[in-house]
Amino acid sequence: MTVYMAMTPLPSGNAEQDANRVVFIKEGFCWPAFFFAVPWLVYRGMWLALVGYLVLAIVVTGAGDIIGGVAPFVVGLAFSVLFALEANEMRRWSLERRGYNLAGVTSGANHDECETRFFSAWKGPEQVNPPLSARHSGSARDAAPNPLTREPTPSDEVIGLFPEASR
Repeated sequence: MTVYMAMTPLPSGNAEQDANRVVFIKEGFCWPAFFFAVPWLVYRGMWLALVGYLVLAIVVTGAGDIIGGVAPFVVGLAFSVLFALEANEMRRWSLERRGYNLAGVTSGANHDECETRFFSAWKGPEQVNPPLSARHSGSARDAAPNPLTREPTPSDEVIGLFPEASR
């Protein structure tokens, strides 16, 4: 099973356009970033990450040259593997900086199945979480009620080992 995070920008008012702008980011190792890190960063428009990558690559290469022997190869390979493991997370971070929000997480056998599952359950841009700054700007009165202090209702579903809801 492959897991994808669906990221979407703030709603534009056009549901079809909003659906076309959803970006699916695969969780896990990124093979293109492993083999072609700099072109991958340029293609994705991740300029800040590109600068950081180049600085770290220079430092890692210099450290490997100072050590000598097979160290430059081993250190370079380790750096590439680490970068490929974190590349999709950096892409998610880069999209969040551009105003994208996490719309959902989906899984499936391949990318197409994940898209199908996501859009069959997606309610549109109003389902997207507000930006982090908007979530923390409200007062305590505007906050959602605490589920631990409210009275349970008969319709509350019980999850776990206990046969009934308790306070």
